[in-house]
Amino acid sequence: MTPRTLKDLVPILEELNRNIKFARICKGDLHQRNDITQILTELRSLNIESIVIDSISLDSTGNILANTLRNTLAEIIARVEDIRRVNPKADYDDAPEAAFDKYESEVFESSMVQFLNKFMLYQDAIKLDESVKGFEERRLKELEEKGQTDLEPPLPPPSLYALPKGTTLSKIREIYLKEKKRFLTILQRSIDFEENIEENKRPKLRRVVDMCNKISKTISKYYPPCEIIIPKMPTEFEEERVKAAKSGIKVQPKKATGKATSAAPIPWEGDVFPMALTSELYEISKDFFHVESEAAFHSALNLHYKYDPITAKKGHHNRVAYMVQQLFNLLPAHQCKEWRDTFLDNVGVERAYYDSKSSNATSGDASKRSKRYVEELDTVLKNHRKRA
Repeated sequence: MTPRTLKDLVPILEELNRNIKFARICKGDLHQRNDITQILTELRSLNIESIVIDSISLDSTGNILANTLRNTLAEIIARVEDIRRVNPKADYDDAPEAAFDKYESEVFESSMVQFLNKFMLYQDAIKLDESVKGFEERRLKELEEKGQTDLEPPLPPPSLYALPKGTTLSKIREIYLKEKKRFLTILQRSIDFEENIEENKRPKLRRVVDMCNKISKTISKYYPPCEIIIPKMPTEFEEERVKAAKSGIKVQPKKATGKATSAAPIPWEGDVFPMALTSELYEISKDFFHVESEAAFHSALNLHYKYDPITAKKGHHNRVAYMVQQLFNLLPAHQCKEWRDTFLDNVGVERAYYDSKSSNATSGDASKRSKRYVEELDTVLKNHRKRA
């Protein structure tokens, strides 16, 4: 059997990151809760230290994977901390039975009714199809007995009008099979959650953080330290540095690996906009920028300068200007102007253009895409204000 390496951890941790990313939206969602539990169970079943050791043979690829995974782990922890800031009780839901009952009475029941309706329609279509075939056979036999073969057939029996016009048995069968697969997925989720209901009672967010810290520390035992983009998180190197600083021992700082020079802009400290907001903004705004990743978008909005600069795409400056205007309104007076002017300069949108076009997306002659974006952005900001 081929030994597992850090490559095998990548899809698992990416899936965990996706679940945590939407945890605030889902809150106590049954699917999300159970998915996190299953991912944690899978991670606990792995010998992380053996995986890390077996990855050393990957050389430079192993180093890249180690650094990528440590940043993914840091991002997961940042999301969990963001959730806890908004809802300190997010990890203390000790009644998964209530969530299960709600799922059975709302989601499962409605899905079962929908499936049964499609099943009954499918059965009716089979009976009608058999009726049509029988009618046609009897009619042909009747014509043959009379020696007539060129007479126009009479209208079909009234029962055939029970199906919608243009609907065939083949089409109804296709709809039924699709609905059956969907229903079986929902049924399996119900079974999985019921079987893991005791496990789901345990605090999931705390366990996520503990697991991420454990994996990160194990990787750092065998690989050199790397820069954690967002945010700094405990690794063995970081813990040693903190301990050394407390004991008065001077530790040599890491050499800079970026392109920054003495003339480079000074990064802003902390997050101007929380990750929950920037994640949602990225989903609806990424097509307007030349941007390599969600992390780069988060860094750019917060003026962290951790990635290559993002720039606004040609033809989308008006939508970028509208986004900046709305984010400007979220910030306190002492930093909103500086943030706006700096961000516009970074993404390549002229201030004069911004002043003239920042409201263009809502004008009467705005394109359908701009109007749709305005609606999407308003929804994102409304959700953000509710969380604040």
